[in-house]
Amino acid sequence: MKISKIVYTIVLLLIVSVLMVLFAKILRSRKEHKKILSIPCFLAIATSIIYLGFLMSEKYKISLIFEELYLISTLWLVMSMLFFTLKFSKLKKTIKSVNIGLTILGVIDSVSIIANSFFHHSFDLVKIVSVYDFSYWGIYLKNVHFIHLGLCYGIALANVLVLFKMLITSPRFYKRQFGIILIAYLVTVIANFLSYNFNFPLDFSVPLYPLLGSFLTYYTSFGFPKELLQKILATFCLSMDEAAVYYDIDGRCKWMNSQAENLFNSYEDAEQYRESWLSIPRDNISDQTDSFFYGGKSHHFQVEYKDTSDLKDKNEGELSKIGSFLIFVDKTEEINQIQKEQYEGSHDDLTGALNRFGFFKQVNEAISRNSTEGMILICSNIKNFKMINEIFGEKAGDAILKKVVAVTKVSVVSGMIFGRINDDKFALYMPKSSFKEDFFLEKLKSMQTVTLNTLYKIHFQFGIYEPRKRFENAQIMFDKALIAINAISNDLSRVFARYDSNLMDKLLEEKNILGEFDQAIEEGQFKMYLQPQIGVDGSFFGAEALARWQHPTRGFIYPKSFISVLDKAGLLYRLDRYIWEQAARQIRDWNERGLGDVHISVNVSAKAFYFIDIYKTFTGLVEKYKINPSHLKIEITETVIMTDFKKAMLLFSKLQEYGFQIEIDDFGSGYSSLNMLKDIKADILKIDMVFLKKTENMRRSRIILESIISMAKSLDMMVLTEGVEEREQVEMLKELGCDTFQGYYFSKPLTPEEFESQYFTS
Repeated sequence: MKISKIVYTIVLLLIVSVLMVLFAKILRSRKEHKKILSIPCFLAIATSIIYLGFLMSEKYKISLIFEELYLISTLWLVMSMLFFTLKFSKLKKTIKSVNIGLTILGVIDSVSIIANSFFHHSFDLVKIVSVYDFSYWGIYLKNVHFIHLGLCYGIALANVLVLFKMLITSPRFYKRQFGIILIAYLVTVIANFLSYNFNFPLDFSVPLYPLLGSFLTYYTSFGFPKELLQKILATFCLSMDEAAVYYDIDGRCKWMNSQAENLFNSYEDAEQYRESWLSIPRDNISDQTDSFFYGGKSHHFQVEYKDTSDLKDKNEGELSKIGSFLIFVDKTEEINQIQKEQYEGSHDDLTGALNRFGFFKQVNEAISRNSTEGMILICSNIKNFKMINEIFGEKAGDAILKKVVAVTKVSVVSGMIFGRINDDKFALYMPKSSFKEDFFLEKLKSMQTVTLNTLYKIHFQFGIYEPRKRFENAQIMFDKALIAINAISNDLSRVFARYDSNLMDKLLEEKNILGEFDQAIEEGQFKMYLQPQIGVDGSFFGAEALARWQHPTRGFIYPKSFISVLDKAGLLYRLDRYIWEQAARQIRDWNERGLGDVHISVNVSAKAFYFIDIYKTFTGLVEKYKINPSHLKIEITETVIMTDFKKAMLLFSKLQEYGFQIEIDDFGSGYSSLNMLKDIKADILKIDMVFLKKTENMRRSRIILESIISMAKSLDMMVLTEGVEEREQVEMLKELGCDTFQGYYFSKPLTPEEFESQYFTS
């Protein structure tokens, strides 16, 4: 017996050593392993050491205590194995209630066994001497002890049933795992049963319990997962850069490679990620990307989910799921490039602000989330920005644009979206409650001196649109804010303008005019009207050609409704050319009918001065209609002349040489009139009606007007004053030496027929 005890002791010590190594490995493993595996492993170690104490003790009291501790540790070892089995089975919902119930029973049974030292109600030790003359401690069981045995064997039976159920219901790939565990468990329980019933001197089931505990923990959490992974990984071809995480059939993380360890702090993190990732519906590949931060920078991955399956029935060829993989393919460079392109596509290269596309996109997204309630859209414009580039250079212009963005960025409020739409136009979408005109004006002051020239001040104008509908398109809102700016573009005293429906009505009217212009020209809807020019003796000697629009549905349209619109759109020169043709044809008609030596003056607009070869066009009309060039007089405003003074001088000289007479129209409305007269030799000077308006300084106006008339005559120029409306004006102009007059005092503009009837009948 002594030799047997020595061998038995050595075996137990070896088992304890193995368990200690396994326990250390568990402590270094992931959190879930520590929590689930450390308890049965620790109890297996404790059970072995306690039983060694029982074997070595010769004293009754000490042996009794060791036996009680052995029975308690065995009970809790069996319970921990059941808890472990339930944890890794499909009976997760029963774990909590079973844990509580068994824990209560285990505590009660443990207290009962400890009390046995005092009451000897459960078992007792008896010294037994064998026929070979050696002694050992035998256990004398009492009725209460069978309650303990019933609890232990009941737990063992429950464990067997759970393992058996998993063996039947699990995929074929997992049957081997549960089958091996079940066999090991049955061997241990049977050995324990035999040892109890035959009262062997040495309980040979004792080593089996710690061995079972160590086998259960190692095989289920280390051995089988590796075996499983070897087979599963053989079906995948992973590159060195790909991170991979494997999950079992219940979604528990079982393995991850070194690349995946950069992405997740623990297996629990990987499990939570899988659960979250699967809960989000994905329609396309772009939705299957995710970002992780490690190594001091952000990394982007394409995430692929793959189920792993095994043959459930070899004959039928049916597949059953045995687990799943999450594969993370590093797409950092590709995604960074895409993000860079997206950024460049939505942001302005010069200023870094959102560009037109990016601004409208973000505003529309904000509107779709929260509607336009309580928001406004502001459009800004830098007046005469092209002039800034010409005067100070493009670098100065760029500096202004960058300054606008910089000032705006430091003034950002919650919910504000800012962008550069094009050139010098910026847009701001922000809460109405955050907009203060005084604040904007204060910020403007900081941008006034970007050109480093204190004499040149940058002038900003802002159009403000407050949405009328809950959901409006950003582009439409911007256009409306721009309409508000355009309404004040010529008024430098105004900084802010708010959009209203009248502005839209005006814009629609302008678009109607532009849309119908071509057809009106083709169909001859524009009519030439003539306003008589009267001599100082009351006789007429000519007329000025004026355009009127006889619309087929809207009736008579006056020039103030369409002239400025056509001029702004760059179409007025086409109407000019149309009226010139009408005037030349009318002159030929009068000549052929012998109605007298009458001239018609026609206007040349600024666009016509640049877009049309004036000399070629007018000489062509003279030759086409065979008229005297002196009968077709050419009116050009001093403003047009001053835009390209040298070109005007050469043109006038050629026209006069051909026989045309040149009229300078609206004299006095510009700022360089006298300087212009020094070099331009015109035939007629038309004084602007501004001198005839009533003012507090009538005496000064009279002196200036008298000087102009006298100066013109000294330069051999005829003087014609337009806008004459009262007799007093006529008398004053006669006194001052004016030659001819034009205005409503004499006649309103007339149709050619009316003109003939009134002035040619006599």
